[in-house]
Amino acid sequence: MKKLIIDTTLFLFLFVIVLELNAQNKQIDSLENLLLENTKSDTTRVNLLNKTAYSLFRVNNNKALQYAEEGKILAKQINYIKGEARSWQLIGIYNYYVSNYTQAIGYYQNAINIYKKIDNKNGIANCLFNMGSIERKLSNFPQAYNFYKEALKINRELNDKNGISGCLNSLGLLSSNQGNYYKALEYHQKALKIREELGLKQGISSSMNNIGIIYFYQKEYDQSLEYYQKSLKNDSARGDKHGIARCLNNIGLVYKEQAKYAKANEYYQKSLAIKKELGDEKGISYSLNNIGETHYCRAEYLLALEYYQKSIKIKKAIGNKSGVSYTEKNIADVYLQLNKYNEALTYSLSSLKVAEELNLLEEQKNIHKQLSQIYAATKKHKKAYENYMLYKKLNDSIFNKENIQKITGLEYQYKYDKEKQAAELEQQKKDAVQAEELKWQKIVRNAFIVGFVLMLLLVLLVYIGFLQKRKANRVLATQKHEIREANEELNQTNEELSATLEIVSRQKQKIEESNERLNQTNEELNATLETVKHQKKVIEESHNNINESISYASRIQRALLPSEKLFSDNLTSHFILYKPKDVVSGDFYYFKKIDNYLIIAAADCTGHGVPGAFVSMLGIAFLNEIIGKKEIKTADDILDKMRIQVKASLKQSGKSIENKDGMDMAICIIDTQTNILNYSGAYSPLYIVRDNTLLEFKATLNPIGAFIKEEAFISNNIQLQKHDKLYIFSDGFQDQFGGEGCHKFQSKRFKEIISSISNESLSIQKELLVKTFEEWKGNKCGQTDDILVIGIEV
Repeated sequence: MKKLIIDTTLFLFLFVIVLELNAQNKQIDSLENLLLENTKSDTTRVNLLNKTAYSLFRVNNNKALQYAEEGKILAKQINYIKGEARSWQLIGIYNYYVSNYTQAIGYYQNAINIYKKIDNKNGIANCLFNMGSIERKLSNFPQAYNFYKEALKINRELNDKNGISGCLNSLGLLSSNQGNYYKALEYHQKALKIREELGLKQGISSSMNNIGIIYFYQKEYDQSLEYYQKSLKNDSARGDKHGIARCLNNIGLVYKEQAKYAKANEYYQKSLAIKKELGDEKGISYSLNNIGETHYCRAEYLLALEYYQKSIKIKKAIGNKSGVSYTEKNIADVYLQLNKYNEALTYSLSSLKVAEELNLLEEQKNIHKQLSQIYAATKKHKKAYENYMLYKKLNDSIFNKENIQKITGLEYQYKYDKEKQAAELEQQKKDAVQAEELKWQKIVRNAFIVGFVLMLLLVLLVYIGFLQKRKANRVLATQKHEIREANEELNQTNEELSATLEIVSRQKQKIEESNERLNQTNEELNATLETVKHQKKVIEESHNNINESISYASRIQRALLPSEKLFSDNLTSHFILYKPKDVVSGDFYYFKKIDNYLIIAAADCTGHGVPGAFVSMLGIAFLNEIIGKKEIKTADDILDKMRIQVKASLKQSGKSIENKDGMDMAICIIDTQTNILNYSGAYSPLYIVRDNTLLEFKATLNPIGAFIKEEAFISNNIQLQKHDKLYIFSDGFQDQFGGEGCHKFQSKRFKEIISSISNESLSIQKELLVKTFEEWKGNKCGQTDDILVIGIEV
């Protein structure tokens, strides 16, 4: 019983892990289970659909979109306005993630229109903020500014401090993009102050990094590096890989400006490795550009050009206009150094066009300086002078003394505010300590006074008692003499009575001891009886729960198997003999139709019952994942990829000391246009009966899982003929004990029965197989293993 409880608990726990392998999130598993339970078309289901969609965005965008679309349709049907608005918003988020920015803005606007009807200001603010982020990505800075300002206004009305800090941070980034560093620093310090009050560690790290960027642009490298290091420490403590990559890149920028190129390249490479791990295309493009700059600074111009070209290719693909402008300017620098002035001029003018379009003042300043150098090298002194004057004008407007003083003043003000706040907190602490000391002094003083008064009263009471006792002693002395005489007469009588009483007392003590032992025994018996009753109740409840859990697991497993209708709709005739040894099975079958291909599989997992059922869940999940990619063309390819998935999931490497959990499988891919069958098997052969002759196609003698001597799976292409009958199966039928002597049925006898019944219809064949199995097993031999036989007529 204890083993059954452990096995069942293990199965239920590992079943959750299988779902996590597909969704990688417990919350998603819980929400999808709730969706299965709540099938009623009401507001609860709409909310569940929207929550599930939101939780899937970083895991499976397409599945998230499906849930959001279903939520939108249902919300419209039941006139649930708030739910419909949320669905539109989620569809907007999907389009944002897949870079369909124009469509995303349209969906956000749909959500805003509905949120306005129900006066949902929080929903409006979130949509406006997301629209601002899209416009900033597209470098449409005026539109982005308007959206952020509207969102900030609403968040202030709602007193949503988290929302306020997010808007201030984005406005700071926007101002920095436009070269307004004083305004950018002001926004970032306001955002940082709020985030420190709220204890938002991720937000604090982001604000520190953004302030470091402002100081970097102002060439205050020590202060810039200080903020970057703080941000990196914060991100590392939280394990935030995106933040770590960002800080490493920015520290590299500082070292590059300090001409420490080897150290800069070291940080860039670390940042690039993390961005590749995260699949961050935009971040990868920036790291490639930065690595190119270190090579440029070391006069390795061709290597620098190679990295710039890789960077600009990615930036153009993702529509990063400002990034394209920056890298084009760098490429122009390389060609200038190589004395290829025409190429340098082409890239420099292209970069300037985008920078002017996006109002990137910092970029415009640097490009005009570059153009001045190019024109000077080509003897066009007038244009060289004009561009140099434009460079000076922009440089003076961005880095004028007043701006620098304002930025410095903001930093001093921020530090002063923090020091003042710390001093006030310290003084409050001292005042509290002093007040506590005065309170205790007062308590001690009052306690001393009360104690002294009580001591005086006690002395007085003792003295009065002494006087009364002395008087009483005199009276007692007289009485004592009288009593002594009487006592002498009674002593003799008492001695006699004492002897009698001693005997009675010993007998009474024995009786009492006996009664105590009897009572203790009764109590122990009652306690034991109660414990037995309780244990019986617990065992009965556990037994019922276990049966219910296994039955529920069986329903889940059968729900994952393909339906009879799916087979009937796509095949001329078929039968499925599926007979688990226990409630749940280690055998499973699979059917999938993709275009003109039918994919059919029969699998036998290691073990049966709960352990086998778990592995079968893995098998179904992996088949869905592999076949769902639509890249698989042959059955052996599917088995090879299944083996990789099983070994990775069960942490197998093929060592003899490891577990050998896995599965045997026969898989067939039928091209319905050419009627060609592609078969491959892992320990599971294929039988084809044609014109009363049984043809056997051997399987590869390797399981799907770890194996000491692994071989590649092979496949066979078979031209099917009309009325061919195909059979795939697990080894449960052949391994069944029975007959006289209770021995195995074996494959030879199995082939004979298949051949003998092959002329019958497939439905009759199934009945004959069941009858043969039951007669062979009889009453003496129990079922040995799970049974699975699939018959198909072409």
